[in-house]
Amino acid sequence: MNKSKILVLLLAVLMIISVSAVSAAEDIADSADVLAQDDSTTLEADDAVDVQTVPEPAAEPVANFTTLQTEISNAGNNLTLEKDYTRVADDKKEIEIDKNFTIDGQGKYTLDGNKMGRFFVVKEGSTLTLKGVTLCNGVTQDINNGVSNHGGAIFVSQGANLVVENVAFINNTAITNPTTNNYGQGGAIFSKGNVTIKEGSKFINNTANTGGALLVAIGNANIEATFTGNNATVNGSAVYIRDTGKANIKNSKFSENGGDAEYAIYNSGTLALENNTISDKIYSSTEIIKPGSNVTITPIADVTYGNPVVVYFKVENSTAYSTVEVFKKSGELTTPYTGAVCVINNENVTVTNLTAGQYVINIVNNEDNNFAGSFDSAVFNVTRAIPDLDIKAYVNEYGLIIINVTINEDVTEDIYFNIDNGTGIIAEVYKGFAICEAQDAYGKGTHNVTVRYPGDENYMEVSINTTVELSKETPVITNINATVDEIGAIVIKANITKDVSGNVTFLFNNTDTGKNLTVPIEIGENGTIEYDELTPFEKGFYVVVIDYAGDDKYYGAHEVIYVNVNKTAPTIDVYASSIENNVTVKVTATNDTVSGKVNITLFDKDGKTVKNITKDMVNGVVEEVTFTGIEIGDYLVRADFLGSDDFYQTFAVNETKVRASTEMNVTTTVNQFGQIVVVANLTKGATGTVLFIITNSSGDNIVNLTAVIDNGTAQDWTTDVLAKGFYSVKAVYSGDDYYATTPAMGNSVEIAKEYLNVTSKVSIMDGANQATIVFTFSGNASGNATAFFLNYGTNATYAIQNGTVVIDEIFDNGDQSILLTYDGDDKYYGFYDVYAYFFVKTSSFISAKDVNVVYQNNGKVTVTLYDNNDGKGKNPIVNAEVVITLNGKTYKATTNSKGIATVTIAAKLVPKKYTATVSYAGTNITVGDKETFKFTVKKATPKLTAKKKTFKAKTKVKKYTIVLKDNKNKAMKKVKVYLKVKGKTYTAKTNSKGKATFKIKNLKKKGTYKAKVTFKATKYFNKVTKTAKIKVKR
Repeated sequence: MNKSKILVLLLAVLMIISVSAVSAAEDIADSADVLAQDDSTTLEADDAVDVQTVPEPAAEPVANFTTLQTEISNAGNNLTLEKDYTRVADDKKEIEIDKNFTIDGQGKYTLDGNKMGRFFVVKEGSTLTLKGVTLCNGVTQDINNGVSNHGGAIFVSQGANLVVENVAFINNTAITNPTTNNYGQGGAIFSKGNVTIKEGSKFINNTANTGGALLVAIGNANIEATFTGNNATVNGSAVYIRDTGKANIKNSKFSENGGDAEYAIYNSGTLALENNTISDKIYSSTEIIKPGSNVTITPIADVTYGNPVVVYFKVENSTAYSTVEVFKKSGELTTPYTGAVCVINNENVTVTNLTAGQYVINIVNNEDNNFAGSFDSAVFNVTRAIPDLDIKAYVNEYGLIIINVTINEDVTEDIYFNIDNGTGIIAEVYKGFAICEAQDAYGKGTHNVTVRYPGDENYMEVSINTTVELSKETPVITNINATVDEIGAIVIKANITKDVSGNVTFLFNNTDTGKNLTVPIEIGENGTIEYDELTPFEKGFYVVVIDYAGDDKYYGAHEVIYVNVNKTAPTIDVYASSIENNVTVKVTATNDTVSGKVNITLFDKDGKTVKNITKDMVNGVVEEVTFTGIEIGDYLVRADFLGSDDFYQTFAVNETKVRASTEMNVTTTVNQFGQIVVVANLTKGATGTVLFIITNSSGDNIVNLTAVIDNGTAQDWTTDVLAKGFYSVKAVYSGDDYYATTPAMGNSVEIAKEYLNVTSKVSIMDGANQATIVFTFSGNASGNATAFFLNYGTNATYAIQNGTVVIDEIFDNGDQSILLTYDGDDKYYGFYDVYAYFFVKTSSFISAKDVNVVYQNNGKVTVTLYDNNDGKGKNPIVNAEVVITLNGKTYKATTNSKGIATVTIAAKLVPKKYTATVSYAGTNITVGDKETFKFTVKKATPKLTAKKKTFKAKTKVKKYTIVLKDNKNKAMKKVKVYLKVKGKTYTAKTNSKGKATFKIKNLKKKGTYKAKVTFKATKYFNKVTKTAKIKVKR
């Protein structure tokens, strides 16, 4: 029976109880709720009261306890209940059992104490056996026939026996009366005798001061039951065993027992537990008797470091949980190994994270409520592993042997290697990787390399040998000499193996500033290397790498040197100016802390010294020096800083010119087009250019004009539109080889009228032949404008009407230019400008659809021709000649009013796919076009006639005739046809009428035969097959 059925039946029984015993309805309903909850949550099917055989009950009478007492007295030793019993007010006493007596409730009847007293007192020497009955709502009272206030349902006297089988104790109470110091014990049963509670019984919601369901004071108790929801005020919410009591609990379940008591089972006597399910707490002041358990570990094989250790074990009477302890042995000392990671499965333990060594493992089966604990130990070894050593040896670009080593990440020692049994080199291992780099260069040839790991706690020693081939020689950089010269430039000289070729690269790193400089230098004759760039270096300590990249014969080479630039290389500037025959020189340093001697020299254009003087620089400045009596000419000024304790030497040069003074006057006017015209007249003989600078009244620069001097005069004019107002015009002469520049000079001028803005718009008519050009003048300009047609060398004058000039002319294709001029009026300045136009031919679009035709039939080609005059490419070109080229032959046609032309191609082409072209030559206003299309001639299918024919069997040669005609119904002459009948094939050739006769000799027997006639495909015709019946009769 499943749980749900049990639940339903129990509820049904309890509902009947509630109807039969109205006085206990509320208490029994509460108990039923608990029982229902217990059944659905904690009880298994075989724990429930066996009610599946109980028939559907009819309404039965309810008797009181006086009646029950009478029935027991009269029954002898057995009473089978036929109804429920409920205590009423007149039932003063509990029922005393003073004989061996059995009450059988048949699994469906209830004794309800109605909270008025206990049920039974079992007297000394007597045995009470209860079967299949429910005892609910029993309670002790202060005066109960002289019996103590214990056992809310049953009191078992010393020397008495109680046997319970499939009985439910529900909601029974041993009342505590503090006034009389009578503390209720054993909410359902209090025993000083012997109690046997068999499997299937239940204790639900019983209450006492101690022993909420059962208290064993003296004697023995053998218990197999379910305890749920029982309560105690002090201890033992389910079961309490006193000092001289003994209880053996097995195959029982304890859950949700509580109240104020902390422990569901409280023992101060003797307690034995076996195969119980206990979710509540247990207390025992004496050792609990439990079945023993036993752990056996299977001998453990040694493992290599890095592998897991799997320990197999068996446990007899396994408890709720097991634990694992791992110890490591070192000589006689055994200590816990906390680094082990243990994963426990049903019958094995996997141990990982062990270092090499000897270990002891303990597997402990911990004590629980059912079994005593036990353990077993075993010894195993984790041996050192062979490391996964791998190497990759190669030669780098400098001819040095490099070995990349990979090994297990958790090794703890360094890698050792040597080359050709030379001095050993050590390389540190980091995360399983090490780089071994030879410090010395080895010669061309094969070299032996040995890499060794010396071993550690977990790994054994291992080594690998390999060879490395050096295919080139290794050059050497020698005789390195590095100095810092007087200006702070680094000079390096060195030598490299003589016959190397190419460049050497110098990499300079200033460790003070972090700046880098890379300079390639070509190797000189006999391997000389020299860096001498005469460029000062910034102050600082330099690491210099001299690097050679190698060539076909030699590997690369590099050396590192160190250079200290301990002073600053200053930067100075020299400025020179001349007035007449005097030259003034000024020298400054960019660093205002520079002080020292400066030598100033004036050289002529031939390099001869003209003047020389030495001055002091103080805080970056030299007092101005003026050289007098200098002739007209070009000069070079050089300033040499001679160095100091903090600064290197340096120099600066500049040019200066000594020139004759120049006279210049400037005149300014505004012409008819509103252009500012500037004229500068200079001293005769002056050459070069004059710069005219024009600014507005706000001082903003508007335009700069540069004019070339011609015979002492320079002039230019503005071309930009200028707003009304006054403008300042300045002229500056740049000087030449003899005359000096002039300061800016000039005057002002007024723009008094407005400028016109003229725009043009072109409309094309009749394709690209005729154009209308409309020039629109801003404002209300009056008068005439003149148009110069520059391509044709002609001009015409047009009146300005409503602010526009309209020109209708025919233009050729291509670029066309018109110069339009206007002299102005009282309000507007004149105007002129050149307008450029480009006239192009109209595009055309020709196309022809692909044509498919059968051999011996004409083909029709349809051509369409449009131009782009509608802006959409769909404007028909009418009466235009189009040309079709097909298979080397040309066909011509003329387009109709829709731009369509058709051409018929005669049926003379052999079957195949042709690529044809269709083209249009174009006109003077239309661009031609050309496209391709497909013209496909397909094979024809001939007509084969093969009729039914009857022959007599005696005819030895049976002549069967067919007819073959082409797709034009013309006879096909002299072509082979084939007939297959009765497994034999015959061949015949057609005559001039297309007939072919087969001479059949293998049809000798009577019957109807299926013949297959075939014409095989040719270059012009498709294959044709016909089936005919040939009948042979007697």
